[in-house]
Amino acid sequence: DIALQLGYLYRDREDVSAIRALWERYAAATTRPGTRDAYTYGELAYLIGEYDEALVAYDAVIRQLPANTPITSDVPRYVLGHVANIHEINGNDENAKRVLEQIDPGMGIVGEPAPDFRGSVDSGELFQLSELNADVVVLAFWMSRSPYSQEALRALAEMDDEYDERVAFVALNMQPNPGEEKVFASVYVPFHALYEMSEMFKEYRIVSLPTIVHIDRNGVVRYRHMGYRSEEIPDIKRRIDTLLNETSASVSE
Repeated sequence: DIALQLGYLYRDREDVSAIRALWERYAAATTRPGTRDAYTYGELAYLIGEYDEALVAYDAVIRQLPANTPITSDVPRYVLGHVANIHEINGNDENAKRVLEQIDPGMGIVGEPAPDFRGSVDSGELFQLSELNADVVVLAFWMSRSPYSQEALRALAEMDDEYDERVAFVALNMQPNPGEEKVFASVYVPFHALYEMSEMFKEYRIVSLPTIVHIDRNGVVRYRHMGYRSEEIPDIKRRIDTLLNETSASVSE
């Protein structure tokens, strides 16, 4: 959809006014029944913070799907992910969790202490999660044969450059013979990478790759995101910033 691609382009340029103008033109040009694509309309509304409009459009998207569409397939997973994000933004964490539980059975871990783990990184250094001195920890569960995993790790590598030492990124892989994984990580992963971590995949209830988990300063799992699209980068950053702001606020009190 050309309108949606333009919207993503303007988002990358941080040009909210251009997205709003595009959204308004799209709405005006698609007033006749059946002419408006609910997905495009909802996405443009989401990008400019018109969340009530986005929720209505996303509901229409879900209702228009064929009855036999798996709830974990790309479109419902992505749409429900954004519905959950809107609940988070509005401060309705419980509603967000209920929505996400429809697409990710591992959401039950959110709100629980993060399972601790240890292992050796390529340098031979011993790594332990609980010993990290960071305000936010972002775990990325991945495998090299998953294109989405590769894209997610590249995006997290860029975030690693943007954030200071208050944010720690950690990549976990479960392959028993991780030669291919280590080659990829040596080029694209500038942060800690641990391998043969199949037990932690069970502990964190990983059912799809990639899965990104946010842990707060108190060692509690706060957010969990299954799958990856480049459009979701702002949501990943927003969750990091939320946790950083919480820590700053508690220190200043």
